[in-house]
Amino acid sequence: MQNNLCTTCGEPLEPGWDTCPACTSPVVDDNTCQNCGKTLKPTWKLCPFCKTARSSSQGSGSPTPGFGGFPSPASELLSPAPDTGAGGLTMSTQPELEPGTQLRDFRIGPLLGKGASSAVYRAENTLLGDPVALKVVASFAGDHPLLGAYRDEYKAQLSIINKAHILHIEAPLLCAHQGLNWLMLPMELAHQSLRDWMKRHPVENEQRLEQGLELFAQACLGVQAIHEAGLVHLDLKPENLLLIGDEETPTLKVADFGLTRSMMSRAQRGGLFGDGIGTPAYM
Repeated sequence: MQNNLCTTCGEPLEPGWDTCPACTSPVVDDNTCQNCGKTLKPTWKLCPFCKTARSSSQGSGSPTPGFGGFPSPASELLSPAPDTGAGGLTMSTQPELEPGTQLRDFRIGPLLGKGASSAVYRAENTLLGDPVALKVVASFAGDHPLLGAYRDEYKAQLSIINKAHILHIEAPLLCAHQGLNWLMLPMELAHQSLRDWMKRHPVENEQRLEQGLELFAQACLGVQAIHEAGLVHLDLKPENLLLIGDEETPTLKVADFGLTRSMMSRAQRGGLFGDGIGTPAYM
């Protein structure tokens, strides 16, 4: 069932509208997380993707009327929900880091983008002098509520033996700054995602058939390495296939292991997809 009022500006909506005519925000239904836009089951009270509590205007228990890897383009980001996320902060209240800010060994550069629960900055490892992409999220909590998820993402990537087409990520780090507890996940810096590449070559069939098929083959090698480690990705989409190195002849690497599951645990989990976590169109 579609909302009767826009969740962003409160404008009355009519059935069938997918965009609010007043503020142009996307119209979400009762089973869509208002923070990250993922599909929720009617019984869920918490979004398993961004850990945001379901709003009081949405169903919780029965239907009632009422976003990493590489951030999505700004045009695809949904308006943040008013509910607080991890540690009492949502992306709408997360402070933006100024260029030049020092977090441990990392000097913050320009903002690359924002996702449902984190922001990604270009940064420099001042100890090594290397550029990195730095995924960060701030919390009021002493024990950061997303530390376990970032740790699992790092360990999943660490278990893969052949990393030629796997985006390199480092161990998560914590840092206190401006009275907040910042969780950081340093990773290999990419210049674009496969989605960006596809948008830049929308009708260039020759380019897609040549370079596009080569990139697809590299993605398959990355998936093969993931499966050889006994894992499934569950969120394998163009936004999570990143291009690094030379822009003319880039190397494609699979990224974002936040939803990875072990194939060995399917008996205990009641199936790989039993909890409904993942992007349905790509699971």
